[in-house]
Amino acid sequence: MCCEFSKVTRYKDFLPMFKAEHFDPAAWAELFKTSGAKYVVPVAEHHDGFAMYNSGLSDWTAVKMGPHRDTTGELGKAVRAAGLHFGVSSHRIEHNFFLVHKFQGLFFRTREDKCD
Repeated sequence: MCCEFSKVTRYKDFLPMFKAEHFDPAAWAELFKTSGAKYVVPVAEHHDGFAMYNSGLSDWTAVKMGPHRDTTGELGKAVRAAGLHFGVSSHRIEHNFFLVHKFQGLFFRTREDKCD
């Protein structure tokens, strides 16, 4: 696995690997309910604008790339069916002053990194 990820240098390179083939929204909803949660509020849009739902405004979505599924919509239906409240959160970057290049290596391997 290390070498597979070492070939990835940009966030967009992860998209072909992001398939969500084991994502089971009903199982998640049951887990939330069993844990005592009353509200479920997942991140529906990531810092870079990647939406976990379908959008007519962008192709940068989980419906059009990666898993080709509306994971937010599926989870919302399952959560509501379990009797819980559902909301969504957006974590889009508005200020990028904290994204310093020197920290990039802490989160992603680069092509220059060696696998053991």
